[in-house]
Parts: sequence; C-alpha cells; structure tokens
Amino acid sequence: DLETGNIILNECIVLKVVNDAAQPFFFDGDIVAFLKAEFENWQSLDKKLVLVEIEKNLYVKKLIFEDGEPFLYSFDDRLHKKKKVNEFKNIKYIGRPKYRLNISLDKLSI
Repeated sequence: DLETGNIILNECIVLKVVNDAAQPFFFDGDIVAFLKAEFENWQSLDKKLVLVEIEKNLYVKKLIFEDGEPFLYSFDDRLHKKKKVNEFKNIKYIGRPKYRLNISLDKLSI
C-alpha cells in the first residue's frame, strides 16, 4: 500500500500512501513522516499505529493486545488477517507516524 521509494532523512522515514486501503487513518496521496524510535516493549505500543520491518519489507500496522498477546492488524482486514507478533521470525519495530506532510515542495526553494 506504500510506495517503495522511501526517503530516509535523519531519524525520519517519509512514505507516500498510494491507495485508499489505509482509510480512515490515511488517504491516497498523503505523505506521512514516521519518526524512528528505540523499541521499548510491545505493551507501550498497544492501540497505536506502528511501522515495522518484516523480512526486509516495511509495513504500517495497527498493534492491538488481545488476551495479553500483541497482534498486528492490517488497515484492510479483508486482504490480510491479524497475526500475532511472535509468529514473525524477523520483525523489527521502526517507529510511529508523527506527521502528515501534505505540502507541495514545488513552492519551496533553497
């Protein structure tokens, strides 16, 4: 659901949403900045949107605890069902979305 041409600036990853599968959180054309952060624990991320790396691919998921277990939910659960965090062999927490950057860079000059 996200373009693969990710821009990494300092401690920030900027992604462009390319369809409507993330609604109502993000809309087609939104540019979202994710601040990289050190992982503390999954409990502190309960009911948050997270950027995770799973087997070298980036995913934005909803993290929700159920019966004490952390699950990752896709925005469109018709395509991908929820999955327990511990079912992934290679999962790395990257950060959380912090800013929606819908500005035209054409108007900016350096």
